[in-house]
Amino acid sequence: MRNTQNSKDAMVYAKIPPHTLELETAVIGSCLNDNGREIFEEVSSLITDPKTFYKEEHQKIYAAMQRLYYKGSPIDMLLVSEELARTGELDIVGGAYGLVMIAGKVVSDAHVNDYAKIVYEKYLSRETIRMNAEMINAAYADTEDIFQLIEQASERYYQLTSTGLQREPKSAAQLGLALRRQLTEQRESPNDITCVSTGFAELNALTNGWQKTDLTVIAARPSGGKTAFALALALAALDDFCPTLIFSLEMGGKQLAARMVSCISELPLKRIIRSGEMNDQDWQQFEQADEDFSGYPLHVDDTAAINLFDMRAKVRRMKMKHDIGLVIVDYLQLMSGVGNEGNREQEISRISRGLKALAKDFDIPVIALSQLNRSIETAAGDSTRDPRLSDLRESGAIEQDADNVIFITNPPADMIAKDSYYSGKKLITIAKGRNIGLGKIFLEFNSDIQQWKTPEVF
Repeated sequence: MRNTQNSKDAMVYAKIPPHTLELETAVIGSCLNDNGREIFEEVSSLITDPKTFYKEEHQKIYAAMQRLYYKGSPIDMLLVSEELARTGELDIVGGAYGLVMIAGKVVSDAHVNDYAKIVYEKYLSRETIRMNAEMINAAYADTEDIFQLIEQASERYYQLTSTGLQREPKSAAQLGLALRRQLTEQRESPNDITCVSTGFAELNALTNGWQKTDLTVIAARPSGGKTAFALALALAALDDFCPTLIFSLEMGGKQLAARMVSCISELPLKRIIRSGEMNDQDWQQFEQADEDFSGYPLHVDDTAAINLFDMRAKVRRMKMKHDIGLVIVDYLQLMSGVGNEGNREQEISRISRGLKALAKDFDIPVIALSQLNRSIETAAGDSTRDPRLSDLRESGAIEQDADNVIFITNPPADMIAKDSYYSGKKLITIAKGRNIGLGKIFLEFNSDIQQWKTPEVF
């Protein structure tokens, strides 16, 4: 019996989809014979989905093996037969006699891994044909936005090729070599920065820079300077020739550019926005800063309420085209979910997990901005206590998924009262550091020119 989906796919080009029944039979039969559980463990590292098999009978048998394996049961012909009988599928595969015939065709299981690889490759070919056919039909129908259609197709191709054979575990030798390379780079680095510099010496000392695969969440109250701080981090990365991608969900690309040029030129942001207020010297200063800014390997996506699906597709494309080394998301709570996510906290939890997966899958640091709850403020708007991880708005899994959580707050009022040095400063608190530990530093923020810097010590 042939799979219904495969039959539909066959009609696309009036050809039978790629498959190899002989090798499928060899893989299934090897798992039905002696040492079936051990052989299944080898095969399942390559084939995770029963639909990888072309023949429906093989799909049913493999799914039964999976259920037995997850229950901790041995896998052999009798137990698989019993499991199929329990689900009413034994007759579909030809009964117990059908299992005997499959097992009887196996001469040796010595090359079962090689067989499984070829079975998986045939599956990839069929999926490629199917996805292309769906895309062709959708393009002819002309009912979907073509750019969204292309993004969706790109994401599906990525998901298809990033599973199965591409996800084999790394050996100790591979991990040891990767660790040696990282430590060698760190040892030879003149400033102890192993990845992307933060731009601030004290913060670099705490973090060693933003590390690949890490998700860092930077949180503050509204108007607390988190966007300006993120842009300062972006400028530091860009100064080190690190291509950077910013997802600006709150403000448009031109607004973001104005803030960065204000920081570079040290011209007040209001004066840049109202260009009529700039004199000739200001304009010359602006032009030089704008020229410097235009030369940066910076890319900005200001799509409002972007979802994880579209974000992953864009990051993947920018990684391939421009070798993006840092992604900044401003800000997490403005992202939208995909489909029915349940309540908002569950949706945010899914988004935070997705951002962590994005950092791991593309081997880049991801910095996501977040809002803090109002609970850390008094009626006067001053911090009365250090923020906690639970103060993250709609926290859900944010505090669990993030490798690092950094808070931006004003110094406590009593600290400022005791020492005027802290007036006008911002307190940067590393509240969670999975690989870097905890710590606090003070920075100065000049909101007029959107500039952050290390305070001078008198």
